[in-house]
Amino acid sequence: MDKPLPIPWENGLQWFLRMIPAKELGEKSFRELFDHLRRTPLRPFGRNVVPSNMVNGWGAVSFDQRPEGKPIRSLSQLFNSGEIWGIERGAEYTEAAKALPFPYLVTVFTEWVGEYLHFLREELKVQPPIKLVAGVSGIQGYAIADRRYISPAGYSPRDEILYETVLDRVDVEVSEVLGPFFQKLWGDFTLPGTWDEVQS
Repeated sequence: MDKPLPIPWENGLQWFLRMIPAKELGEKSFRELFDHLRRTPLRPFGRNVVPSNMVNGWGAVSFDQRPEGKPIRSLSQLFNSGEIWGIERGAEYTEAAKALPFPYLVTVFTEWVGEYLHFLREELKVQPPIKLVAGVSGIQGYAIADRRYISPAGYSPRDEILYETVLDRVDVEVSEVLGPFFQKLWGDFTLPGTWDEVQS
């Protein structure tokens, strides 16, 4: 807290989640925002387990610890407005293979919508409606796993896929909220059927 730390970020294959309350928090000091993260830990978006917290120009941020000077690969940003934005870079092996890790995305988005909603409800006392934006970017030239999640298949001509919806309550069934997003990904990669269809 005594000095700013550089936390560089490099764009590439990445996925992100934004939760935007309709009503902003109002005036909160950076100390208050930082204390929110300490009372109710807000982990970096993704599966990293060694987070660091600090304040920055937009509010307070939780990010994965990396060797000094190395770009971070995941973060959760709490803005002064109450918005939470999570973003994670694809693993190096997924970028090398040019394959979007679809089953991993299903797990991460499902887990973090629930976690962010819990933080907004319990820590910030936010009331709905809450806008949800989910997406992936840097995907041009990538394939996606097939139904059995074994071999890469499909192709998207886009570099970014976005999905938006508005939650009118916080006690939502996360799988229902995200189902249309997962189907949009599946369809935009030109794969047949539905994203959750079991192939025998």
